[in-house]
Amino acid sequence: MKTSTATTATRDGDASFSLRGSLSLGSGLPRDDTTAATVAVTPTGATSLPSSSLPSPENLLLKEQIQVLIKERNSFKNAFRIQHERFSEYDEKNQELQHLKQLVFQYQEQIRTLGVNNYALAMHLKQAQQSNPFPGHFPPDVF
Repeated sequence: MKTSTATTATRDGDASFSLRGSLSLGSGLPRDDTTAATVAVTPTGATSLPSSSLPSPENLLLKEQIQVLIKERNSFKNAFRIQHERFSEYDEKNQELQHLKQLVFQYQEQIRTLGVNNYALAMHLKQAQQSNPFPGHFPPDVF
């Protein structure tokens, strides 16, 4: 029966794992001594063990645990990248939405101004037609 714990610390993109464990032998009785090893993991995922490493069965288990941790780390990196992309897209779309809302406000204001100007021109035209001293309609280029 084997028990082991792993702790992780990252520094400058590298990860190092301190692994402690005890290994039971074929007799079913656990060993009295506890072996400790430090494993360095580079950013590429390569591992290095000290030359005076653990016994072969425990060494294999620790390598498997390291591979699982590396896969989890890569999964978390991928998830973080996806979330970052989604947040960036959301931020861009939110900025675009704010810009479009500002344009809508400006266009609504322009429509109101044009409506007021149109009404004023219609009133001026009506007043000009009522105060025309000449009855009848004259073409504008002759008048």
